[in-house]
This record gives sequence, C-alpha cells and structure tokens, in this order.
Amino acid sequence: MTDADTAEELKRKLAYAEAALQRCEKLAVASHDAGAIMHEVNNPLSAITNLVYLAKTEPNIPRKVEEYMALVDDQLKGSRCSPQSPGRFWSSIGNKCSRKTLTSST
Repeated sequence: MTDADTAEELKRKLAYAEAALQRCEKLAVASHDAGAIMHEVNNPLSAITNLVYLAKTEPNIPRKVEEYMALVDDQLKGSRCSPQSPGRFWSSIGNKCSRKTLTSST
C-alpha cells in the first residue's frame, strides 16, 4: 500500500465520519425539538388532570358530571407522555450515533 493509497483511505474515512456526525447532529436537534413539543403538550394536560381530580373529589357533584370526569380522566391517562420519555429518546439517539460512528470502519 502506497502513501497515496493511505491518504485516499484516510480522506474517505474522514468524509464518512463527517457525514455521520452531521446525521447525528440533525437527529439531536430533532430530538431536542420533540422534547420541547412534548413538554408544551404535557403542561396543559397536567393542568387538566389536576382540575379533573379536583372536580371528582368535590362533594355533592351530580352523578353525570362524575361520569364525565371519569371519562376525561381515562382519556388523559392514555394520552400523557411519560416524564422519562424525552430522556430515553435522547439517550437512544445519542447512543446510536456514537455507536454507529465509533464502530464503523468503512
């Protein structure tokens, strides 16, 4: 193998690593944005959940209102994002990028 071959191989590996880094940076930005959106969605859902709880524990509420509050509560439980979701999403993207970048030899 000549010096020119070695230099070409190094240039190719550098270009591959730079492209992988750019992909990872784009994923990191997308992950950050997704986390921000998730936060903006969860804040009002938390407020609604708390208000439903207060309404359900209010004495002497009509039975129909109690039923409606139970339905709202059930729907909210299915729609809320786990507080750990953004971190897990971020970690999984970071780990994939690091693992892919560091273990790729071609």
